[in-house]
Formats: sequence, structure tokens, C-alpha cells
Amino acid sequence: MEIGLKHLFYAFAIVWALLLGYVFSLARRQKQLADELENLKKSAGRRSD
Repeated sequence: MEIGLKHLFYAFAIVWALLLGYVFSLARRQKQLADELENLKKSAGRRSD
């Protein structure tokens, strides 16, 4: 029974690590998109002047 609990813990830890990695990846992509959007807004503002 102890072996099963160990495997369950390892699986649980791996799933959480993957989930956290995915969330950080999404946050990084969102930041990049926000920066790109800001640059495009600035670029469009200069063209209209």
C-alpha cells in the first residue's frame, strides 16, 4: 500500500508541476502579446500624426 501512495504522490506532484509550467507559459505569452499590442498602438499613433 505504501508503494501505491508513493506513486500517487509522484503523479500528483508531476501534474502540479506541469500545470504551473503551463500557467507561467501562458502568463509569459500574454505579457508578450500585451507588449506587442502596445508597440502597435504607438506605431499607429505616429502614423496618424
